[in-house]
Amino acid sequence: MYEKNKSDRSELFNHRIDPSFFPAIARRLEESPYEQTAIVVEFRDEVFAEIRTRLADCGWQVIRAEQACDVAACMNLYDPQLVIVNDAMPDESGCLITFKLRLNHCLPIVWLYSSQPKAVARRYGKFCGVDKVLEYDGVLQNLGEAIEGRLQRRFPVMNYVELTPETRRHSQLG
Repeated sequence: MYEKNKSDRSELFNHRIDPSFFPAIARRLEESPYEQTAIVVEFRDEVFAEIRTRLADCGWQVIRAEQACDVAACMNLYDPQLVIVNDAMPDESGCLITFKLRLNHCLPIVWLYSSQPKAVARRYGKFCGVDKVLEYDGVLQNLGEAIEGRLQRRFPVMNYVELTPETRRHSQLG
């Protein structure tokens, strides 16, 4: 009798899941592979400007979260592929922000940057789900170069756009 009530397992996998049931999946299906979104968790304007410029030059859409409490809303609205977090945020550490992302089953790539990362922070970062810790010694240009170099290694199929004054003028007019 138990055998008769048992459903056929092949029936479970015969039907295609409707992607509109999962908004994040539907958004990713509509995107081309070159439309990438990154969230930058940074409270200082000059640091955010450097990171935004590097990411935008590589063709990324950049969203800013100035406080740790803004990260969840940005994740829900934009479904980013990359999250770049300052390790020394005033309200929460970068590792704690990453841990909260991972607890909520968020799967973007997470890079943590710090001017002087310690070995303990690196181990704790790995425990929390940080994919890469970037060192920049407090010099913004070093941070920008580290991010740009990491982007080129991690996403080699991206079409990088060189923004000259002429192309910037055309993009602002169009």
